[in-house]
Amino acid sequence: MHPFEEIYHAAWRHPGVCWAANAGLLAAVLLSTRRSPAWLKGWTAGFALCIALDAWFTGALSPLETTHPLYTQVSILFVILGDWRWFVLLLLPAISSGARGAWKWWPASLGLALVVPICQALLIKLFPALFANARNTFLAYELIFAALTAGFLARSRLLLHGEPESLIRWFQRVSLFVLGYYFLWASADVLILSGFMWGHLLRIVPDTLYYAGFLWFVWLSCPVELRISDA
Repeated sequence: MHPFEEIYHAAWRHPGVCWAANAGLLAAVLLSTRRSPAWLKGWTAGFALCIALDAWFTGALSPLETTHPLYTQVSILFVILGDWRWFVLLLLPAISSGARGAWKWWPASLGLALVVPICQALLIKLFPALFANARNTFLAYELIFAALTAGFLARSRLLLHGEPESLIRWFQRVSLFVLGYYFLWASADVLILSGFMWGHLLRIVPDTLYYAGFLWFVWLSCPVELRISDA
C-alpha cells in the first residue's frame, strides 16, 4: 500500500476523527440550553450515531473484512443513510411547520436518497467493464450526486417558495456544503485514477467534512425560525 493510502486508511483518522467530532456534538445537543425543536435534536443525535456506526464499519476498526460478503451491502446502506441527512432538510416547508409536519415527510426524503444509488446501479449494469475498477464506481456516484445537489440548489427558491429568506439562505448554505465535499471527492478520485496518489490526502478533506463537519454545520447554523418551533 502506498504511504498516502496508509495515512488515508489510518484508524486515528477513520473512525477516530469521526467519533471524536460526533461525541462532542452529542454532548452539545444534550447539554444545550437554547430552545431547539424536537425534530432538530432528533435529527442531529440520530444521524450522529448513524455516522459513527458508518465510520466503525467502513473504517480501520471494522468488524468486517473488506472481502466479507456483507461488507459491500453494509457500506451501501451507510452511503444512503449519510446522504439521507441532506434530503430530510430538502423538505423545509414541512420541517419549519414543526415536528408533526416534518416526520411524515421522512419516507419521501428516503425515496429521494435512493435515486443516485439506483442510477449508479443501472450504469454498472450497462457498463460492467468500466466499473470493474471500484474507483470509477465511486467517481460515478460522486458526479451524479453533485449534479443532483446543484440542481436542487439552483431551484431552491422555487422549492422553498413562501419560506422566510433566512431559511432559503440556510438551505443554500447547507447544499453548498454538500456540493463542496462531493466536488472534492470527485476531484480526488480523478487524481487517483490519473496516477497521482496524493489524491488520497486530498480525499481526507471531504471525508472530514462528511463524517465530522456536516452535522456540526447544520446544528450551529440552523436559523432561529426553526429553533423556536416547539410544535
